[in-house]
Amino acid sequence: MSIKDILVHLTPEAASRPAGSVHYAIGMADKLGAHLTALVFANDFTKPATFYGGATDEDIAEARERFRRAAEQATAKFSRNAARAGIRYETVTEESLAEGAPQIMNEYAKLRDLMICGNDQTGLFDGKTFGEYVLFASGRPVIVVPPGQGGPFACERILVAWDYGRPAARAAADALPLLKIAKQVFVVTVSDDKAIKSARSGTELARHFARHGVEVIVENIPQAERSIDETLLAYASARHADLIVMGGYGHSRLREFVLGGATRGMLENTDRSVLFSH
Repeated sequence: MSIKDILVHLTPEAASRPAGSVHYAIGMADKLGAHLTALVFANDFTKPATFYGGATDEDIAEARERFRRAAEQATAKFSRNAARAGIRYETVTEESLAEGAPQIMNEYAKLRDLMICGNDQTGLFDGKTFGEYVLFASGRPVIVVPPGQGGPFACERILVAWDYGRPAARAAADALPLLKIAKQVFVVTVSDDKAIKSARSGTELARHFARHGVEVIVENIPQAERSIDETLLAYASARHADLIVMGGYGHSRLREFVLGGATRGMLENTDRSVLFSH
């Protein structure tokens, strides 16, 4: 089990304002010896096609050329940084109507070990981030990097949020290659969130990790009248965790996934990178 093929969402704005997720992805590819694919859309996927309904053909052509140039500049800057880091990489440019961009991103993510994106990279699909869409549609883990995280990739201290649920088990397995290179791993259960169905849960997970050469610290922490995401983020801050690993929870409603409260809260409020799996 290893991470050797990574996808990162590259926004056209990255030419002038590099996203933390891009630096993070380059650093991860370098650390893991992985191949990195940067995918950029040469169009404004934040507006529906009807936005340009009253525009002339000349206006539309001018807008498309502007988006194409922005994408070229972003990929050129990414390529310079990736080459400087000495990683294996490629860049892919796609054009799509706003509504089609998430599905294209998903198609690429399905064929990679994981995807990295920022939680501010939102398209016109019910306000969801690309990471949120890919999380539920691709079957692959997604690392979401908050906009304020300017530092490089790091996974010296990792927090694994554990509640014995299926998504948490999937996340723990997906994160194993990162856990193996971490210096400290904390398996954390919010004790008064919900009843854990197995008394052996935390202990058995620790034994499972140990068989892979990963020693962990198992802790039960009280929620203390805070939300789950606030509780986990406070613990992560106290332990100086570089990365949080957790299951992405949601339920189907009218043919779409609606995020669970803890997952939504973490996406909106995290101040450090989070690996989600579903």
